[in-house]
Amino acid sequence: MIGQPTDASFDVDMHDIDLFDNESSIVADLQIQGRKVVCYLNAGGWENWRPDAGLFPLEVIGENLDDWEGKRWLDIRRLDVLGPILKTRFETAETKASMASSLTTWTVF
Repeated sequence: MIGQPTDASFDVDMHDIDLFDNESSIVADLQIQGRKVVCYLNAGGWENWRPDAGLFPLEVIGENLDDWEGKRWLDIRRLDVLGPILKTRFETAETKASMASSLTTWTVF
């Protein structure tokens, strides 16, 4: 669920959690329970509710993404612009000690 922390009570081997909606303590708790943690992050779509939304210049923000309010395509051909922003997202996931990152919306508008 967008905007909601992960429910750690589910008895599963791996959790794919939202990078921004979950604190490092959630990751640590899941790992203590022996679960693997992957952080979800959007690499091809801009989301206006994300804390780093203001870092994306208008030149790389495209059309609305399907029926998602506040979500727009990113021009992934502009890695010169997107690269540093995505690098910071990956570093945030690493800081939270996730074992991997899950990318979504990786296409060209």
